[in-house]
Amino acid sequence: MFPFNTDGIDPSGARFHIYNLTVQNYDDVVVPKPEAEIDCTRDFLIENCTVILGVGMTVGSVPPEKTVNCVRNATFRNVRMIRPLKGIYVKTNPGDEGTGIIENILYKNFTMDRPIWWAIYIGPQQMKEPDGDGPGCMLYPFDKKGTCSTQPRVTMRNITL
Repeated sequence: MFPFNTDGIDPSGARFHIYNLTVQNYDDVVVPKPEAEIDCTRDFLIENCTVILGVGMTVGSVPPEKTVNCVRNATFRNVRMIRPLKGIYVKTNPGDEGTGIIENILYKNFTMDRPIWWAIYIGPQQMKEPDGDGPGCMLYPFDKKGTCSTQPRVTMRNITL
């Protein structure tokens, strides 16, 4: 069985640079996430990476929060992906209060060799957590139950591919 829920790097903070990586996993490869103790995960560069079988150079999951969760001003560039489950993955998470923002995200100079599921997916997180939380959009668009809802409390804007 694939070792799911084994993120590569989950950074949060401001003004960081991650570079020259080679990663093979079955989950998010580099996934900047919002952090409650800081203003916003922002102003970072991720570059010169080789990914084998990963689930994406990812932003999120960003749920709405009363203090405003956000990820902004990010650049992912010069990335080679070999058989990724997902290539580019930007995701929100459920929540009933507050707001969230994902903005000013740039993906530049990506090469993907035979993506397995989605080359690009921007929307609700696809995974259903072991405790049952999460939108469970893994089978979208084939799931006819209508369980894959967007998150209206999280604004996504200026995502450039």
